[in-house]
Amino acid sequence: METLRRMNTMYCNIAVVLLIITVSVVVVVSCPNKCTCNTIMRGVILNCTNQGLTVIPNIPSDSYKIDLTRNQFTNIKRFTFFNIPELNFLYLNGNELENIEEKSFVLLDRLRHLYLHDNSLTTISQGLFRDLPDLYILRLQNNKISVIEPYAFTNLPDLGRVFLEYNSISLISEYSFVNVSKLYILNLELVCNCQNFPFMTWVKQVSRYDVTCSDRNHVELSNLHMCHFKDCDTQLNDMQTESTTLEVTTETTTYAVILGSVGGIVGLSVIVVVVILFMKRTSILKKFKDIPKQKGSALYENEILLDHQVYQDLTLVRRDNDSPYDAIHNFIT
Repeated sequence: METLRRMNTMYCNIAVVLLIITVSVVVVVSCPNKCTCNTIMRGVILNCTNQGLTVIPNIPSDSYKIDLTRNQFTNIKRFTFFNIPELNFLYLNGNELENIEEKSFVLLDRLRHLYLHDNSLTTISQGLFRDLPDLYILRLQNNKISVIEPYAFTNLPDLGRVFLEYNSISLISEYSFVNVSKLYILNLELVCNCQNFPFMTWVKQVSRYDVTCSDRNHVELSNLHMCHFKDCDTQLNDMQTESTTLEVTTETTTYAVILGSVGGIVGLSVIVVVVILFMKRTSILKKFKDIPKQKGSALYENEILLDHQVYQDLTLVRRDNDSPYDAIHNFIT
């Protein structure tokens, strides 16, 4: 009995080893060039660090951790990271990234850690991370970010930490962070001017974020009183008025151009008609002159027949020989 139990245990161990070897062979076959792939219980760990890559390789769909640090990527195209359901860590830091296209990260439902620091990104566009419902840590520090669009970070229910220090943020909206109720760490440097006053007001209301002013010797925003921005309301109103005036002027100009174009077309059409009539004037006048006026012409005879018919019709109605109709008829005939 004991021997049978030992044999069963040995067979089970052999089966597990064979299974691991089989999985490892499959992973190695699908592993990109210049990269290493290791399998753990949660999936594949893909390591392509410091390989001089300029194009992101094909990613195994069962990846759990992807490390692409210190390569030479400049752009991430749409659907580069698509439908990798077990992906939890994605390292893209230390590259030369200048642009990330919309929908570059799609169906990454378990991605928790996204590292994009130490690149050359300049803008965080609207909804760039919208398809990452489980995202928790986002590192964007030490880029060249100057603009963060409205709704750049929106509908990220688990987002807890965002690092944006060592950038040159000159424009950020008060609607850049929407529906991020679990965000408790936000490290950010920005230009503390009136253009960013609405965002700074939002930060003041939340009062738990580490925001510093790059144009004021990196003083913390929490240490600045709102009196430092007492003229911002007036400036913002002036900016809004200028924007509205510009829109109205543009719209008026557009209408004027359209009306001018229609008027020009109508005027040109009239000129063309006049020119045609002028050029055809000789033939038109000749046709009028050629209309026969002689007593024996067909036109004349038709008129006489018509008058006789009218007279006969009237005679049936009135039998008065001395009526004015007789006089008219005698005059015509």
